[in-house]
Amino acid sequence: MQRLLLMGLLMMLGLVSMSPRAEAAEVDYGLEASVYLWYASLDMGQADKRLAPQSDLVDHAEYAGSQPGNGAHHLMSINLISRSQDGIEVEVETEFQLTSPNLSANPATDEGETEVRGQYVVQRLSLDSQGLVRSSVTLVNEYDDFTSRYRPAAEINLVRAALYRWTESLDRLDDVALLGLLAKDASFTGPEDVSQTPSQYLAYLHSLNHSNSRRVIKNYSLTPEDGQYRLSFEYQWTATNSDGDVELARVGVTMLLVATPEGAKVVLYRAEYLPPVTDLGAEVRC
Repeated sequence: MQRLLLMGLLMMLGLVSMSPRAEAAEVDYGLEASVYLWYASLDMGQADKRLAPQSDLVDHAEYAGSQPGNGAHHLMSINLISRSQDGIEVEVETEFQLTSPNLSANPATDEGETEVRGQYVVQRLSLDSQGLVRSSVTLVNEYDDFTSRYRPAAEINLVRAALYRWTESLDRLDDVALLGLLAKDASFTGPEDVSQTPSQYLAYLHSLNHSNSRRVIKNYSLTPEDGQYRLSFEYQWTATNSDGDVELARVGVTMLLVATPEGAKVVLYRAEYLPPVTDLGAEVRC
């Protein structure tokens, strides 16, 4: 096993202070996944799949009377408003593009084919404890003063949701959710042993008895590639071991995902440990 860097020991030596980027650990990847799945479902005309059983008002104001499914939501920010045992409220900023009548019946193939007038939309979503939408109220719906090329968003939103669900599943050791994201015959290489299957790698993670495991996504890039999507990023991984020490590691990750109407699937996962980044005098950064 490649031992994670012991932050607790370094602190005793007076060498470590956490980077300000540690605040990024506050991002709730499960919540982010639910929000991205909601807007992907809107773009695909499948909003009913993400509605809670006890749903309330969903105004769809950005569609100006049209049915959901003929547009593209490009998410700009997700801001937590409140959280309780019953659910979560967030405000979401999006750049929305309504499909032009000049587009074909499959707008996903028409990127760059036509000019459309975009909208700046802010909505407040209420989600239940399962991440399903109970209500959606539009707070801002402003039209741009210019036109721009139509860019489909459903597949990218599905891919982002899959990445966040994958990350949350690794931290929570949710074997069922993580294995469910893998495509059949997916290629998998974990950072510990390249011969390990996904199930063996998960069993290894369980054996570590870590608590407070948290992987923060950094240096993220997404690139379309021959009908698939390539993700490259780093995990800044912190966890508390059985001795109570906080361990740090940097993990470089490459993923290939394919988007389907049922959600994005991982067809390739490659991860390897990266050397720690150190600053003379005081800081260990991941």
